[in-house]
Amino acid sequence: MINLTALWQATCAGRQIRSNYRHIKQAVLSWRWSRTLKLLMLAILTAIFITACSSNASKNRTRIEVAQSPTSSCQVIKHEAGETQVCTQPQKVVVLGPHMLDILLSLGVQPAGFAEIEALQRSDYNNPAEQISYLGRRVTSQPVNVGTRGEPSLELLTQLNPDLILGEIGPNRDEYALLSQIAPTLLFKGSGKNDWQQSIEVIAKALGRSEKAQQVIEEYNQRLATARTELAPIVAAHPQALLLATMGLKEQIWVSDRTDYSGGLLEDLGFQLMSLPAKANQTTGVSLEILPQLDADLIFVRGWDSSPDNKTVNAADNPLKNLQQEWNLNAIAQTLNASQEERVYFVNYYLWSVLRGPIAAELVLNQLRQLLLS
Repeated sequence: MINLTALWQATCAGRQIRSNYRHIKQAVLSWRWSRTLKLLMLAILTAIFITACSSNASKNRTRIEVAQSPTSSCQVIKHEAGETQVCTQPQKVVVLGPHMLDILLSLGVQPAGFAEIEALQRSDYNNPAEQISYLGRRVTSQPVNVGTRGEPSLELLTQLNPDLILGEIGPNRDEYALLSQIAPTLLFKGSGKNDWQQSIEVIAKALGRSEKAQQVIEEYNQRLATARTELAPIVAAHPQALLLATMGLKEQIWVSDRTDYSGGLLEDLGFQLMSLPAKANQTTGVSLEILPQLDADLIFVRGWDSSPDNKTVNAADNPLKNLQQEWNLNAIAQTLNASQEERVYFVNYYLWSVLRGPIAAELVLNQLRQLLLS
């Protein structure tokens, strides 16, 4: 009698189907049964083989379809330059500029590549703590130098083959299409008040770190509330603040209002930011002669040095001593109430207006405590 269990097991051995079928057929034909019974048995066996093979093929086809279907880890990220699909969790992230580096590090992610601003551009980053201003001690990787923020090297980026590129809409708008051909690229605003809070949530979503972003924002709000309480007596006594930026008093002077990153931070602390008259040119800056019209209780002067020799990391004292001396010798500057009351504070432009992220905010708040409470 035929062993049907053995025949069924044979159907599961795909490579031996033909061989098994031949042996089974010979076994059936060797019996001296009637021709009708032989044909019936062959029909039954054929049906068994067809059913088994169809089942296996169906399972294999299902596995292939699942493997080829779009991965559920892909997501469409909306940003200032449009919409970009980011698949899987990026491992190699390139940041174009200090602002993006500030946000990335605050999320606990290390950069695979970094583009510095032109004034502090270096040949490599084999010692980040000494080569990346203010943020270097938080960088534990050795990011590849991919050029400058405004002119990243497409060749170096292609060689690095990142999973994600983060940049700013201002400096990187023109090369966005080319950057997107190298890797998914996200561009953001960053110079205005609260811009980083909006950007960090989108970036965290792309990196799979949304909870971390909320934690960063909550910690910032706590630090801000603490600083506001500590500085409340200063704000009450000297409420009006003027925020300037310049390379020197012989150069143009920029006046920032509460819509600016650092101006917004001062406003959140309770200060009233002085602003230019409506007819003044907000983009090209003003001359020193206009400052008496903006005679505030306190003045913060953000200074920087764009000379080629200025490559000092954390250059907090680089231009500031010279700028302070120039201010003290200038007749117009000395007519201001803040100068006469010794409430003019010289701060580094890179920290106050280039980083523009949660780490920078923490450092600025600490500096304000030192400047105003001492």
